[in-house]
Amino acid sequence: MSRRDKEKRGKSDRSWIKHGMAAKVVGAQVGAFRYRFRGARIILIDGNAGDGYGVELQQFDLFGIHTSKPTPRILADLADEHDCTLCLCEARQKKRVLLREQFPQAIITATHREAALLAIGGAYDYALWLSDPCGYAGHGVEHMSTIAIPMCGKVQRIMRSDFVIIFNEQAIHRVIGASHSPYWYPHQKYAPMLEPAWWLQQLSKRFLARTPVIKQSPGFHFRMMVVSDFLTDGVTRLRGVEIIPRSESKGAING
Repeated sequence: MSRRDKEKRGKSDRSWIKHGMAAKVVGAQVGAFRYRFRGARIILIDGNAGDGYGVELQQFDLFGIHTSKPTPRILADLADEHDCTLCLCEARQKKRVLLREQFPQAIITATHREAALLAIGGAYDYALWLSDPCGYAGHGVEHMSTIAIPMCGKVQRIMRSDFVIIFNEQAIHRVIGASHSPYWYPHQKYAPMLEPAWWLQQLSKRFLARTPVIKQSPGFHFRMMVVSDFLTDGVTRLRGVEIIPRSESKGAING
């Protein structure tokens, strides 16, 4: 597969970078919650599951081909380890077929709305939503925000939630740099996503942690972000991470 084709599918030869970071961050947040609340019901949501396949890693031996662990596999392994419900969301029908073949234990949804309704209606105590679209428009923040509200459902039950976001900041800068009026619709809608305060407000959380911009490939410069009420050591100790409290979201605290 050519580099251009991979990038169209949300992958590159260096996608293992974001996969490795996501595994550390998500594992830290989920593991900490399970340790504190042993009997809690947990749902893990991959908002942009793709086809479920990783990318080839550099070969260090003669025994087969090694691939990175993509986000659906990261969540599937955590679901097995911590007895969680696994929800994989993918808009494209062909990719959903591939996901069902690889992850028969998962609930597969076609829309973010379905995933959010599943979390809200399933009497879960905790939800982690991992968001990794190619560009800026595929996060589905309007649906992520529905599970961020502390009180969910008619029973007024508290559901805690964390959000791990792989944010293609380069794509936003391309929108801002386009020769259009600042009132151009994409500029108005998506430019605010560059500000930590926007994410903290949309997802109703106390803290945002974010890495510096990581240049994974020519078309994908991203930040790994965690938006949560509680941050684990696995998040706060990421190299160069900024911890931004909601009350101080116009500035940043260097971690």
